[in-house]
This record gives sequence, structure tokens and C-alpha cells, in this order.
Amino acid sequence: MISKSVSIKGTPYTLYINYQDDKQKRKEFNRMCQEVWEFDFEAFYQSGYWGEECILFSLFQEDKIVAHITLSLFEITKENKTYKAGQLGTVMTDSTYQNKGLSRFLLEYIEAEYRDIVTGYFLFANDTVLDFYPKFGYVPVEEYQATLKVNTKYSLLSSIEKLDLDNPASLALFKEYVKSGYTYNRLNTKNVDLAFFYCYADYDFSFKKDQSQKLCVN
Repeated sequence: MISKSVSIKGTPYTLYINYQDDKQKRKEFNRMCQEVWEFDFEAFYQSGYWGEECILFSLFQEDKIVAHITLSLFEITKENKTYKAGQLGTVMTDSTYQNKGLSRFLLEYIEAEYRDIVTGYFLFANDTVLDFYPKFGYVPVEEYQATLKVNTKYSLLSSIEKLDLDNPASLALFKEYVKSGYTYNRLNTKNVDLAFFYCYADYDFSFKKDQSQKLCVN
């Protein structure tokens, strides 16, 4: 954990980085996540798959979290070259601390710290902040979702089975796909931490919620 005393517009705060092993601060972070986004990171932490690619940056006043950004680091392969990209997520500010420059401070701090590491950043913004991020050089892009209908009854695929990540064999197969699989996207991105967050540790998003809807194709 890293802690720094900072002053923003004359008001003192403490910046905490990578503090997820501190139980009380993690609890306060999860409280704010639930209030703002209606999910938290506790199951992810307890799963043991929270590694160095998911980094917390939070401003506190005493024991209260007042602003936060999560930085997730991705490897991106393009034209046989590998780059580092950063995703900014769970951006949030306590309602009584808004319009005080706290998110600006965190954004600029992260960009300065990772200037020589990260090639570029991306994020998923809701409609309420579409005018905010362009101030920092971010530009909107179209988002697409591809789907594929598979006729499992007459499929020529070798096998289809239910993927249960509580089963050690299924979990091992999933790990292998995450580490060595290729997405065939325009930008092939890889972040092992986030893959386990969304597919294993988070109760709302994961395979555990409705295993009957998740299939593994061999």
C-alpha cells in the first residue's frame, strides 16, 4: 500500500494506492462501490485472483473515501507488437465532494505516473459524463457487441459442456483460455485479473450466477 498526503484546491486529502489488503479501507471502498455502482470487489479479493493489473487509487479524508478511480492494465497485441493500455473504471466521487477537482486530480495523477508505461487509455462512460472526459483528451467511439447462434442439437462441434468454475477441471481450462487464447478482435486485449473478476468472482456477472447459460466449446 502507498499513501501520500496531497492538497487539492487548498483542502488536504490522503491518496491511497493498492490498499486492497487493508481490511477497513477495502470495506470503505466496497461501501462506496455499492452505493454508486451496486456491486463491490469483495468476492474478487477473496477469490485470490486480484493481482497487480488492477490498481486502486482513492482519496480519503480521515477514514472516509471521497473519490476513486480503478486502473486496470491490459496487454494489447497489434501487428505483432505488444503495448500496455489502461482502462479507467469505477470512477466515483462522494456527492458532497463533487465539483472540487478530485476526479481531475486522480486522472492526471494516473496519467503522470504511467506516462512511460501506458500507451493509451480507454473507459466505458455513461450518458451523464459524455461531456466530462473530452476535457482530458478522450474521444467517443462506437461500441459493438457480436453474437453467434449455435444450433447445439445438430452442431458439428466436437463437444459442448456446461462450464462450472467451481469444478477444478473447468477452472483449469478457463485459466488456459484466459492466458493463451486469442480473441480475434481488432485489438487483442488481455487482462487476467479482469477476466476472473467478470467470469468468476463477481456474483452478478460471473458464470456462477446461471451456469445453464454458459457453455464451453471444445
